Amino acid sequence: MASNITILHISDIHRITEANVDCLRASFNVEKEYYRANNIPMPSFIVVSGDIIQGSRETEPQKAQEEIRSQYDVAGRFLAGLCDMTGGHPIITTTIITKNSIFVPVIPEMYQYFDLAQNEGKLEFYVRFDPLTA
Repeated sequence: MASNITILHISDIHRITEANVDCLRASFNVEKEYYRANNIPMPSFIVVSGDIIQGSRETEPQKAQEEIRSQYDVAGRFLAGLCDMTGGHPIITTTIITKNSIFVPVIPEMYQYFDLAQNEGKLEFYVRFDPLTA
């Protein structure tokens, strides 16, 4: 069985701008210091989901491309800064959600953190969660 892991989940960062990325980084640094001061383990993983960029309503293709590229640059700088919290590096994957299943690619470097089971030649792991209802 794998040891206890902790996950910090961040969602929908598409509103991050150049103006507030430093503020968000500073907020994470305050949290990091709080964790250290109170002997709270740093997250094992940081999962980022949802929209990464806002997109563009620009009708001129060149301007739209520049706007989107700028948004990805800002998001990339923010995400790269998160690795300081875990001491790791970004692993870009895609999660697929269907009606009855969630498929999360787990790369070999991460196997040690999961209790993986063989099922018909496929590796599987299970996550316990409590759904929130309105």
